[in-house]
Amino acid sequence: MSDENGCQNTKNITVVGRNVAEKSAMFFHPRCKQWSCDYCAEINKDYWIHQAARGSILITSEERDLQFVTLTSRKYTTQNSSLYFLKQNWPKLNRRAKYHTEKTTGAIWSYFLVPEHHQSGVAHFHMIAATPLSGAKWWHDTAWQTGFGYIVDVQPMIDAQGASAYVAKYLHKGSGGEVWPKGFMRVRHSRNWPMAKERPLEGWEWETIADENTVWIEKNALLNMGWNVVDKT
Repeated sequence: MSDENGCQNTKNITVVGRNVAEKSAMFFHPRCKQWSCDYCAEINKDYWIHQAARGSILITSEERDLQFVTLTSRKYTTQNSSLYFLKQNWPKLNRRAKYHTEKTTGAIWSYFLVPEHHQSGVAHFHMIAATPLSGAKWWHDTAWQTGFGYIVDVQPMIDAQGASAYVAKYLHKGSGGEVWPKGFMRVRHSRNWPMAKERPLEGWEWETIADENTVWIEKNALLNMGWNVVDKT
């Protein structure tokens, strides 16, 4: 199922929105939200760029330090194994960074992580890290001890607004035909990263319908009652 001007792989269900006060209704198929879909990839990128920028601004408003950190894979790592090692090794590095940030410095550890393919196909990882652990040696040693490459770049974030450009750069680079494994998470963040929540449209109620006959009956019933019906299916 596809939308000529939108998602090329919309889900085979129908979402119905109703506003009783305005006697208005909307029918549409939800988008697939996959990075492999050009339409959804653009929406995904805008969404995550906003979340990175908003979170960074809120963190710096609390006078917490932010850094740009680039983690590399080890030499001779292949494309597939670099993604496998990310899954295996990131929890170890994350635990150490959290411990040293919170137990040693008394600060709060937060992160926003975006992977990127190198020209060789091997993945490396760009992170916005909320931590005062700015010493390059700590990052070099800890990255190596937890299975990453020894080469690590650490730069202080001077302007929180730069977070959007930082994330946009690597998300846009990752949309140029690069292939990621099915289900691979293009963005990872700590649970305490400040996320903007979607606000529901006031006055609207939503329902998901899987049966096409039920959708047809509902649509015609609303039209017969004089409702304004927008059908985007």
